[in-house]
This record gives sequence, C-alpha cells and structure tokens, in this order.
Amino acid sequence: MKKYLLLIVFLSLFVITGCNEKKEDKKFLFNLSYRDEVKIGYYNEPITWIVLDDINAPDGTVLLISKDIIDVKMLNDNEEEVSFEDSSLNKWLNDEFINKAFKEDVREKIIINYDAGEKSKITILSSSQLERYLPTDEYKIADGTKYAFKNGLDSTHWYWTKTPCRKDKYAYEAVNGSEGWIRTGGLKVNDENVGVRPAMWIKDDLIIE
Repeated sequence: MKKYLLLIVFLSLFVITGCNEKKEDKKFLFNLSYRDEVKIGYYNEPITWIVLDDINAPDGTVLLISKDIIDVKMLNDNEEEVSFEDSSLNKWLNDEFINKAFKEDVREKIIINYDAGEKSKITILSSSQLERYLPTDEYKIADGTKYAFKNGLDSTHWYWTKTPCRKDKYAYEAVNGSEGWIRTGGLKVNDENVGVRPAMWIKDDLIIE
C-alpha cells in the first residue's frame, strides 16, 4: 500500500513539475530589456527587432525598431509637399508590409500609439525619436538586408526619418546608416535609393520564439 502511495505522490510531482516547465518555456516580450533583439515576422527573411522603450510607451507595450533596413522605398511617389501620414510610404507600411510581414495574431498585438500622435500601426521614427531612443551615432548605424541591397540600397545605407526638412519642402531628413548621423538637409521624398526601418508599438505579452 505504501508503495502505491509513494508512486501516486511521485507521479503527481512529475505532472506538476512538467506543467511548470512548460509554462516557464514560454518567452514573453516583456522579459526583454533595452537594445535586446527579438525576431518577429517575416519579410523576405525573418525580421530582427531592437527593443527601444517600455517606460514611456503606453502601458503594457514596448517600442521596437527593425535592426536592419528591410527594403528601399520612396517616401512619396511624387516630388511634392506631403505629410508623412499621407505619404505613399506610410500607406505601404500599413497595407502591404503589415499584411505580408505578420500573421493575424501578431497584427492584433500591434497598437496605434495615440499618445505619440500616431494614427497608424506601423511607422518610422522621427529624427527626435531616433536621438532619444538611439542617442549615439553608433546606435543609429544600420545594415541592410540582402533584399534591400538588391532593391537599390547603396553603401551609405540611407534610411528615412519622418521629419520634414526645414529647408526644402520636398525633402525629409534621413540617417546615414553606415555612420549613424542624421542629414538635416534632407533627401527628396521621391529619392529611390533610401531605405526603411519600420517601428511599432506592440503589446508586451506577445509570446516570442
């Protein structure tokens, strides 16, 4: 009888321990820290994101930016004065890109950050945001994916900010991704060789690989 009781206790402990191990095996986004890297989504290859902020972001969310320049896109199809909200790049990010890069369960975790004046789920950062979250030139350096280079990204690795150029109404500020400094003189909105580093606020309870 004692042997049976001991067996039952042993099996109970095994089941409980096994359940706890399965629970602990799950990794959540909220366990990551500033500048940690995480793979979420797929755009011609898995997308690696850098954790930027979880203190100033809306409750229960974290701000991510892609580690690499994932593609080359004009900020706007036409050389004209345009807000980022109305630009062709913003429309592409929140239609073709978001639907291609993420499955539905991940898309549901991405939020519109109204506190930051956002009206879209996927965005790019402004110059001031880049200076805030990636305060050194070294932190702002970014390589390109094979796909981005195939589409025209050059050795300078330019990528867009969403800050309009003060001196040219047909231009936006951009980052020299090979060196990490911001070109305040801007690049024309229809420049064909400038890269994109998407950013997003996403709920931090997302289960990650």
